[in-house]
Order: sequence, then structure tokens, then C-alpha cells
Amino acid sequence: MRKGIVFDLDGVLYLGERAVDGALDVVSALIRSGCQVFYLTNNSGKTRRQIVNKLRKFGFPAEPENTYCCTCVVARYLVRQKLSPVYLIGTDGLKAELLERGIEAIDRPEVSAVVVGFDPLIDYYKIVLALRAIFEGAKLVVANLDPWYPAGKGKILPGCGAMAGAVMGATGKCPDFVVGKPELYMLQLLCQEHNLSPADICVVGDVLESDIEMASRFGCQSVLFDPGNAFPEFPGAKIRNLTELKRRLG
Repeated sequence: MRKGIVFDLDGVLYLGERAVDGALDVVSALIRSGCQVFYLTNNSGKTRRQIVNKLRKFGFPAEPENTYCCTCVVARYLVRQKLSPVYLIGTDGLKAELLERGIEAIDRPEVSAVVVGFDPLIDYYKIVLALRAIFEGAKLVVANLDPWYPAGKGKILPGCGAMAGAVMGATGKCPDFVVGKPELYMLQLLCQEHNLSPADICVVGDVLESDIEMASRFGCQSVLFDPGNAFPEFPGAKIRNLTELKRRLG
């Protein structure tokens, strides 16, 4: 059994406003067996506190210390790189995380970086400002490149990658840094802060190109959650019901 189990959220532990069947029982059983449980999500629209509160609403034992999301980690990256002020394409949640860590967000092109997160209100004016800032030397920092996300009831909606794509298309520039999965920054931060190595953890996710690819790059164990058997030829560890997880980890 691994010391730490790192769960993706959307599509694994919950779908929209509904917890996945068996998820709470599995998480509780893992904790009772001595595992550390972590939550790691590419969500770049909500604050970490909002995500913690959503997990708690479903009954999951969540704290800020075991919850990693793009909004808070983007802010931490900007602090480490001393990138402020920034021009932000994103939600009030992402802006709140930036402000909490002293990162100023302004609506002018004279900035250190353009930061792109999930933004359902993106418009032509925002792309214009981002283009001007980047052409004047600002770095492009992107929360993640997910093209879509599951919204529950079988719906999918455009994700942060769609917003980043608009800026990349306008500028012809690739991001200087991408924080979220499948990049390793969030998982590296998690392991550093909890004194864990790749051999100590297992990532449980439902997206091959994101969760499983990140685990592969990091050199840690992973389990694909594939309840609809969408990937019948997948050669790695796979479960169709979360109750199978403990057997897979044994």
C-alpha cells in the first residue's frame, strides 16, 4: 500500500454536484488503513477554500493542507518567480488567490506576466490586452491546457485550454509555464511539502492525457478510473468502480 493516494476530483470523486458512488467509503477506508489522502485538481476557477468546502459538503475529509488546485498553485508560482503585477484572464476565485499572496492584477499591458485561467467571461477585449502585454515582453503563464471538463449529467464544457488557446492563437506564442496536469509542478510541490517520493504515491484519475500522463512522467504508480470502459485497451492498472481501488493498491 502506498503512503499517499492522490485523487483527481472532477470525474473521480464527484460529478458536478454529486459524489461518485462509493467514493466517500473508499477515501474513508484508505485513511483508516493509514494512507495519506490528497486532492489534486486542475480547477482554475475556484479558490482552494471553495474546493475544500465542496469536498466537505460531500463528507470528504479535506483541509487546505491536503488540497492542491491550480488557483492557489498559480499564485505560489508567481510569488516564487517574483512576477507582479500581472494581467489576468480568469475568475474572481483566481484573482482572490493572487491577491491573498500579494500578486497585483491590473488591466494594463505593462505587466510582468499574462496569467490565463478558466474564464467563462473571456472576450475580444481581454485577448487584445493579453496580446499587447505579451508583445511588450510579458511572460505567458497558464493554469492548465485542459480543452474541456466534465460538468455532470454527461455534459462537457470548454476548459482553461480553450481560453489559453485564444491567447496562444492571437500571439503565436506558447506558454512560458503551465502549472497544471500533466505538467509536474503541482505533484512535485505536494511531495516536497509532505516528504514523499514518487515511490510513495499513487495517482487516481480518469483522464489518460492528464492524470495518468502526469503520473507516468513523475515515475509514480497510477490507476485509471474508467467506469464506462472508454479505454478497453488500456494496458495499465484500471478500475471501473472505486471499491476496486484498495485491491489494486494492495
